[in-house]
Amino acid sequence: MSMTTIEEMRNVQEFIPWDKWPKGIQTNCIAYALGLPIDDPKCVFFGRLLSEDPITKLIDTFDSLGLCYRQITSEAEIKENEYGIVLYHYFYKTIRKCFGCEWSEETEEIHLARIELDGTWTHKFGWNYDASTTTPEEIHGTILQYDNVDVSPTAFFAVRKP
Repeated sequence: MSMTTIEEMRNVQEFIPWDKWPKGIQTNCIAYALGLPIDDPKCVFFGRLLSEDPITKLIDTFDSLGLCYRQITSEAEIKENEYGIVLYHYFYKTIRKCFGCEWSEETEEIHLARIELDGTWTHKFGWNYDASTTTPEEIHGTILQYDNVDVSPTAFFAVRKP
């Protein structure tokens, strides 16, 4: 399902159940964490979380999707009937070289992970990977390895579907 705006997201009546996410869906971490069947990499919905204040934009997204949520400070605050959504927001530099010149470009990145009802962490690291069980340490290590950024979660949310 290809959606381009948050207004279109409001019309989504069916989420993919968070405990029934099928293998092989071509989407990214944001759609996976929120259970949205978005399969279009050019969808403007993905870019809307990139900003100086992605926490506010994520809250707006929760509101638009009709999710019940509260911002928390750690996963220990998640109650028995709640999922956790963990936001990572960071910048990394890429060194470019061309014809003897070298410069760096800064790229903004968002990653979302989900904490399941049983407390396990899951995520989807990009279009070409299946969703998988993970740990906060593995997410940190992957971001450090690929983007060379020592990152911690930016925000935690406890979320229930209506």
